Amino acid sequence: MARTSDNRLLFTTGGKGGWDSAGWREIPGNVLTGYRPALRSLSGTGLGDKVLLAAVDPSGKLRTIQYQPSSGSFSTWSEPSNPAKLKFTHGPAIASDSTSYTIVANDASLGIQAMRQSSSGAQSYPWKQFAPSSFGGQFDLSAEFFHGVVRVFRMTYLNDTGFLEYSDLDQSSPASWRYVPGNSDARTAPSVALAGPDTLTLVSTQLTPEGEEPYYVNMGASGVWGNWHRVAKNQLDSSFPSVSSSNVSPNTHVYVIGMDGAVGVTAMKPAAGADSLTAAEGYSDSFVTVPGSVPSTYFRPTPSGPDWVASLPAGTGLNEGSWETQAGSAGVSAAPIGSGSSLLIARRRTDGRLYATLGDSTTTWPTFGWAPVPGKLGGSAAAPATTPYPPSAVRYANDVYVTVVGPDHKLYFQVYNLPSRTWKADWKEIVAGEAGGQGLFYSGPSMVVWNGTVHIVAAGADHSLIWKNPVIGASGDLVNRTEVIHLPGFNTTRAPGLAVFENRLVVVAQNHGNNLTHYYVRDSFGGSANWRNVPGTNFVLEDAPSLALSTASDGRAVLHMMFRSSSQDSVRYITASSLEIDSATFTTSAMRLLPAAKTSQEQVTTVSDGGLTKLFEVSSHDPQRPHALYELVYETEPANGYGMVWKDRYGLSYVPKSTTEVPLDGDGKPIPAPPGPGDPWVPPAPPPVNWFVFCLSGPAVPDGYLPAPDVDQSGALAQAQQFAKEQYGPSGWTLTPEIAPVAGKCQDQTFTFCASWWRIPPAPPLPNGAGGYWWQYASFQANTQAEAQQKALAYFTDPATHVDPAWDGYGPVPPDSLAPGLTAAQCQGGQGLSAEARAGTAGGR
Repeated sequence: MARTSDNRLLFTTGGKGGWDSAGWREIPGNVLTGYRPALRSLSGTGLGDKVLLAAVDPSGKLRTIQYQPSSGSFSTWSEPSNPAKLKFTHGPAIASDSTSYTIVANDASLGIQAMRQSSSGAQSYPWKQFAPSSFGGQFDLSAEFFHGVVRVFRMTYLNDTGFLEYSDLDQSSPASWRYVPGNSDARTAPSVALAGPDTLTLVSTQLTPEGEEPYYVNMGASGVWGNWHRVAKNQLDSSFPSVSSSNVSPNTHVYVIGMDGAVGVTAMKPAAGADSLTAAEGYSDSFVTVPGSVPSTYFRPTPSGPDWVASLPAGTGLNEGSWETQAGSAGVSAAPIGSGSSLLIARRRTDGRLYATLGDSTTTWPTFGWAPVPGKLGGSAAAPATTPYPPSAVRYANDVYVTVVGPDHKLYFQVYNLPSRTWKADWKEIVAGEAGGQGLFYSGPSMVVWNGTVHIVAAGADHSLIWKNPVIGASGDLVNRTEVIHLPGFNTTRAPGLAVFENRLVVVAQNHGNNLTHYYVRDSFGGSANWRNVPGTNFVLEDAPSLALSTASDGRAVLHMMFRSSSQDSVRYITASSLEIDSATFTTSAMRLLPAAKTSQEQVTTVSDGGLTKLFEVSSHDPQRPHALYELVYETEPANGYGMVWKDRYGLSYVPKSTTEVPLDGDGKPIPAPPGPGDPWVPPAPPPVNWFVFCLSGPAVPDGYLPAPDVDQSGALAQAQQFAKEQYGPSGWTLTPEIAPVAGKCQDQTFTFCASWWRIPPAPPLPNGAGGYWWQYASFQANTQAEAQQKALAYFTDPATHVDPAWDGYGPVPPDSLAPGLTAAQCQGGQGLSAEARAGTAGGR
């Protein structure tokens, strides 16, 4: 029996003689549990040849159901008598002897409780307190009947160190807890079973110098514990081991859950004259996968929402060259979105913003070019999505997942649904747990789909490689698991390369200490003990390796590893043509130069498409496009030692870059171009936080509002200036901040006026004998010319704005003449003014 990521209970039956062809099935009754379930065969107890299952449901009730092996049928779920209304937390345990079974479970307030059901009924009792609630005891329990007594096992924490304890279940006296000796640091609750009549086996994940691994220890008939031993040679990490006894042989079966969700099993029996166990007949010292336990691909329901491409506003695609003016994008990732060559490409710009395009290299690229990936990191109250590192993209079922490490060094994801062509509203965080001890990542993520789940690896704050395996939730979200795995024995500051080859996860990364590139291989239940050197990579990598699977014309699968060094002007690659499973060692070619690839300025990325390998590089193939993105297509040829051969019949595909820096609104969606003169614009009500509005005006530019959200006004101004520059050209316009925007204000036209008036009393005659006329030039914004004229009259009759310093104080007077639409030079030349005013132009006033 196993619990799924969405808390359902599944079961299967079988063993070394074969497993049920029906595979894993759901236990009927729709009972959910968030804890480890328990089961026990009641054969030999006098209570019938059946299996008892117990689980704590979300309401805290303990529920039981029985399975009849002879018919393969279940009873209905029931609740044992519970007059005290106990509310249980964490997983229960079941132990049985020749006449009865005992269930123990943990109540959050009242401590560990026990109940017993006997075949005669005479020794039965309802729930009784076995041990009070104590510090650190809130974990799944385990129990076993051993040499005349039920022994209960639990895990406690003290100073962040896990300890294992046990006590005999005695209703006449309180629990007396004793430590299980020798455990270094328990990481999972214990699981116990009998490995023969005189051997009790306890299994728990222990923290060791090699990582978190399942270990076991045996108790003999005298109650003395032996030494701790590793369960199997597989390297398992946090795998939640569970051990059970067999009813058909004196074997102990140990089950684990791999990081990919698969269930593994091995069986052991006591070794003669030793405190250890040895592999049982038909099993080895490694875990093997229980058939059918690899999770099937989950297709979430098609969401509703606006079509991303169809809803892109007019003006999203602006002018080519915007990427080039940004001096490159510093990060590209691609994922297939269907059969053939359709791709979704995510790209990071140098300002950290993320864009995407949908492409088909065999036909044409989309007319909309690139558009911002919508949403903000952590929700609508946060900042627009940016990242200091390249993104990663992968397809799972009908979704494309894009992951980034944000400016806060936390891990975020966004999801593009293929059938509906919609993005999620915002980026969401995948909680990193400890992640290098800091909960932070310091490289771009690498992502791959393996055995039905998504796997993500990135460098942590302590330079260790952090492996995350989130669960795909019902909404398509990446639901975090609490465990974090540090890939052993390796430190790096760069993102690794990831691939799945011969159903094994391959990690390629450069060592932080010696700059040598290594690879690491693991299956569902373990990995190679050591990192192995990639031959020929004795150079410093500029960024993450790129791994691509390919199928040669003879049907052979190969793995190409591509590298871009900081000192070489080309892309080089090495080909792995086979994998020796036991030693986890590749058969590799020599390092080779990738044909047709030019000077790659950024991290290269690859996509596998059957026998084709498609590489995307930002390069200088065209001097007029110094930071352009290109696609190159390669085939793998056996005659060339399974090398990559560029297929020039596909050409050198230039991926259009036709989207500029489009500002985002409060919901992280692109903002259309500013409205033209007289077009209505309504500011947001209420304005979102960090919303800044600028008035755009100029002789060759339609006046209009230009809204831009940012963390501060200076940043928003720079964003608005960039937009205006790419939309309307490098000059000829101005931006004026508007603190409280009002609809209709910024669209007003600019009206210019030239005014003249008498000076009273008359000034001394000018050299040409003219009287005391004065004129002044000013411009005003208004809805109409009449409204602007009123502003001009007010301006020109205000002593503070129009009176000459030599004026002797007789007060303002109405202008004699007010001429609209003149330039400053025309005004100084007296055009449009009265004859008297023009006569004063000789005075240069």
